[in-house]
Amino acid sequence: MIRGGLVRRKRWPEIVKWHMGAVKCVDRIVDRYIEDKFLPDLVLEIITKNRVHENLDLYSVQNRLLYDIRQSIFERVVRQMVKVAMREA
Repeated sequence: MIRGGLVRRKRWPEIVKWHMGAVKCVDRIVDRYIEDKFLPDLVLEIITKNRVHENLDLYSVQNRLLYDIRQSIFERVVRQMVKVAMREA
């Protein structure tokens, strides 16, 4: 009986405090992952859906390099725009 009272008064609040801290930490990690990784990738996939179906073998080597550079710049810009939009929302 005494032990149960001790647990309820002393240990239980500590356990609840640790649990709430863990929940907040996991929420922040998930939010950060969604904002920084998942949504930018999803938007890029939606915008550049034709990239999967494009055949670059017909282009010259220079045009392929230019296409890859353009695509990487485009991905960076879209990722940054999505991150800014998510933080403002």
